[in-house]
Amino acid sequence: MTPVAIALLQKGLVEQKIRLRIVRAWERRTPTTNTLVEAGFLATDRNGDAIHVQIQPMALDIHKHLIIEGSIYMLSNFRVTMPQITFVAVKSEIMLCETRLQQMVDEERFLADIIGKLLIITEEETIHAHRTDRIHKRRRLRILTLHNQVLDISINDKQLDQLNEEELLETVPRPVIIFAGMVVRKAVNGIQLISCFATRLYINPKTYEAAMVNSIYDDVIGPAQLIPADLF
Repeated sequence: MTPVAIALLQKGLVEQKIRLRIVRAWERRTPTTNTLVEAGFLATDRNGDAIHVQIQPMALDIHKHLIIEGSIYMLSNFRVTMPQITFVAVKSEIMLCETRLQQMVDEERFLADIIGKLLIITEEETIHAHRTDRIHKRRRLRILTLHNQVLDISINDKQLDQLNEEELLETVPRPVIIFAGMVVRKAVNGIQLISCFATRLYINPKTYEAAMVNSIYDDVIGPAQLIPADLF
């Protein structure tokens, strides 16, 4: 079944699929027991249109660990309804009630954003990319994400100009970086992100998310580490 765009969604229980990128995600818990009672996210399609997606209560336990801001997902088994909740993330005549969520990886036509605290950066190296048969310059970084994940990131060629080694190594506490417009690829130990011509890096941005990352990892002290590329 070919995925549709938001503008072509049909209301009701029509069998259809859609590929979306999560822009912002949230959850609501009871104050006394901290029980998860509701979750949802704001997502955009390939045309840039946005829609509110509400996770059905029956699917909360299945999906709560899968929802990652900036990632691409294939949605299916959902209902297209009129907004029937108190707070809706985007002004629209429709919303999705989701029951099945599948994360998409190794999809070069869609780019992901991620934010995290820098742990390690490698020295610059020259590599031969067999996939493109080209010579590249590269640095690799390891970060801690908002979702307590350790993620490896490769910054190549022109995008290296956005990295200031001295600044990254001297900043204490370790810098928080937004990696915007990253290609997602499968790796031996999960996934990794690789820069492309659309990649932009934002070092210690004055945003709520950056403050959250610093708060979560306030026990990660000292400067970031610089290591030889062959030790990464």
